[in-house]
Order: sequence, then structure tokens, then C-alpha cells
Amino acid sequence: MTTPKLSPILSTLQQKGYRLTRTRKQIINIFESNHNPMSALEINTFLKSGETIINKSTLYREIEFLVDQKILNTIQLQEKTKRYELTHLDHHHHLIC
Repeated sequence: MTTPKLSPILSTLQQKGYRLTRTRKQIINIFESNHNPMSALEINTFLKSGETIINKSTLYREIEFLVDQKILNTIQLQEKTKRYELTHLDHHHHLIC
């Protein structure tokens, strides 16, 4: 049986010795398939739609881990809610109308 190919982000984390938990894989997959900046609440909504329910503090720890690993950028628009996006996206601007 062949092992499914890991995304470059997951491969890098694995090479660094970090655990690839189901939740971590799902959060990274959400960002790889949706290139819009997302809030923690939006990430949680995506997880729930995939039938994954995690504790709010676990979600924030995972997001913070991904920010620390420079996988996610934190974006603060005019709203109070922080949003996150992948760091390796092509250069782009965030316009507020």
C-alpha cells in the first residue's frame, strides 16, 4: 500500500519533527484549498462542516503554532478580528471598500 503524498507544508513540518495531527492536517488543508484570509471562527466553521469538533483553545494553539512556524500570516484589517492566510501566497494587497 502506498502512503498518500503530503503537501509541501506538511512534509516540512514532518521533517522538522512536528506531529501531523488530524486537526493540524485539516487546518492546513483548509488554507491550501481556500486562499482567502480567514478568522478563527471561519476556520472552526470549516472544521465543523468536515465533522471535526475541537476545543476553542486547541484551535487557537494550532493557529499560533502555524504562525510561529511562518506557515500563516496574521492580517489585521479594519475589523477587530484577526485573519490568517498562508505565507507562501503570491504578493497581493488587501483592499477595504
